[in-house]
Amino acid sequence: MRLAVIREGRALLYIPDTRRAVTEHGGLEPAWLEVFYNPVMTFNRDLSVLIAEAFLSSTGLSAFFVDALAGTGVRGVRYALELSRVQEGIVNDIDPSAFRLITMNVKMNALNGVLRPANRDANVLLLSLRRELGMTFNLVDVDPFGSPAPYLASAISALGRGGLLGVTATDLAVLGGSKPLAAKRRYWVNTPLPLRHYREVAIRSLLGYMASVLTFSGVESETLVMITASASLVFTSPGKLPTSCPGLLASVTVIR
Repeated sequence: MRLAVIREGRALLYIPDTRRAVTEHGGLEPAWLEVFYNPVMTFNRDLSVLIAEAFLSSTGLSAFFVDALAGTGVRGVRYALELSRVQEGIVNDIDPSAFRLITMNVKMNALNGVLRPANRDANVLLLSLRRELGMTFNLVDVDPFGSPAPYLASAISALGRGGLLGVTATDLAVLGGSKPLAAKRRYWVNTPLPLRHYREVAIRSLLGYMASVLTFSGVESETLVMITASASLVFTSPGKLPTSCPGLLASVTVIR
């Protein structure tokens, strides 16, 4: 694999050579790279670092985090370098090529004692961390290529009470109503066409699905930030669901 070196935030990173992933219109198709890296999502990662820093500073906690679908490891490396207090982080990807690149990027940024590269299925990793380590994380980040739906329940299981869950969804066409059958199958939401303001619909569809999964897991959550740009980004802080309160589901309704 041919590599290039870039800088994003405070991180120096090896990424795959992007020349093979240039489309006929001159754009970059990240899915064509041997290891996924999307430069368009730099703004998303900038926001994630700022939000995590503000949250951790307000709670007085040191970050103990997991980046479960890391690709090149860029998000986890940036968390380790740019958050003011970091205890430890796990940066994981199931792809062996991605795991090798993560290991190289951890070493290049002198983070060997802070970041732990992992090469496991994301759901298996998240579901087993509490048992293997005997503790939970205060920051869990889920940033897949496409839908975060398959990973939410396991991410919640790895997150300690009062921690911070960051979720990114790039399948805006589904969430926003352009693909109603996929939206119903993936997010349990009815999105009748035509829909105006699809970005607004996308973020609310994601929030509604997250509310359902959180409640099913016995967790209520305070949504701290929600943003839709090139993707939908939600940061929420879960706590124990009061048994006498309908909680999050009381705010979920049908889009008409």
